[in-house]
Amino acid sequence: MSASAPISILIQGELGSFSHEAAQSILPDAQIIPCATALDLFTKMYTYRNTLALIPIENSLAGSVAEFYELLYDRAEEYKIKILREHQHRIRHNLIAKPGTDLSPIGGYVAVYSHPIALAQCRNFFAGNPFMQPVAYYDTAGSVKMILEQDNPRWAAIASEQAAKLYGGQISIKGIEDDPQNYTRFFLLQFEIFPAPPPPMIPPDGPPDKMSLFFSLKNRPGALVEALGIFSKLEMNLTKIESRPIQGRPWEYMFYVDVLFPKSEAADEAMARLRPICETMIDLGRYKAAVLG
Repeated sequence: MSASAPISILIQGELGSFSHEAAQSILPDAQIIPCATALDLFTKMYTYRNTLALIPIENSLAGSVAEFYELLYDRAEEYKIKILREHQHRIRHNLIAKPGTDLSPIGGYVAVYSHPIALAQCRNFFAGNPFMQPVAYYDTAGSVKMILEQDNPRWAAIASEQAAKLYGGQISIKGIEDDPQNYTRFFLLQFEIFPAPPPPMIPPDGPPDKMSLFFSLKNRPGALVEALGIFSKLEMNLTKIESRPIQGRPWEYMFYVDVLFPKSEAADEAMARLRPICETMIDLGRYKAAVLG
C-alpha cells in the first residue's frame, strides 16, 4: 500500500449503516468495505489485507454486542488484534420510505423493516402507531436499500439519515428512538497478522488512559476478588466487566474488562500482578477513552 493510498476500514453492515457513519466520523476519507455479518468482517481480514476494522461493542440502551466480544476473544491472539481508538457514536433512528409514499393509517398496515436492535429501541413509536408493524431485517441501511428496490408502497424502514441520502429514501419522521441518550461504543481495530507490508497506522487521538483485556483465572477461591483488587490498589477505574463462557469448558469463564488508568506505569504494574494468577491473559491494547459525541 502506497503512502498516498486511502486507509480501508471494514464495517459490519451495508453502506449507510451506523457503523459507516461512525467510520466516517473517525476517518472521513477512509475507503469503507461493508461486510454482511460479524463473522464475515473477521474473515475478510485475509482478503483485504492491511485494513482496519470498526466494530460495535456496546450500546447504551441494548448493552453489549455479544457476537463481537466472542469473535474478539476467539481471534485476538491469532490476528494480533489491537484497539487503536474508541469512539462513541450518537444513534438517531428515522422512519424512511420511498419519496411520495403515504404512510398514514388509512391505507392499512405498514411493514417497518430494520435490525432487531433498532426496532427494540423504537418500542414507544410502535406503541403509539399500532398500524406500523416491526419486521426484523439483517441491517438498518440494508432495510432501506431493500424497501426502495422492492417498491412496495406500504413498506418502510428504520435507519440513519445517511442511509436515506445514499439510497434515495425520504425521511418521514426523524428521531423516533425511545431515548435520545442512545450511543453505540465502537472499537477501531488494527491487525498485525501480516509481516509485510505493515498495516496502515493512524495517530492516536490523545495520550492513552484506558486499556482492555481478556483473562481467565486459576480455579481457586477468591481469585476474581484478588484480580479486581489489583486495579483498586493501583487507583485504576474499572469501567466494564463482562464474563464470557469458554467453549469446550462448561461453566468456566473468560473475563473481559475495560480499565481507566492514571498513568502508564500503573497499567504496566497491573499487568505484571495479574499474570501470576491468570491462566490466560490477552492484552487488547491501550488507547484514549472516548467522550460522548
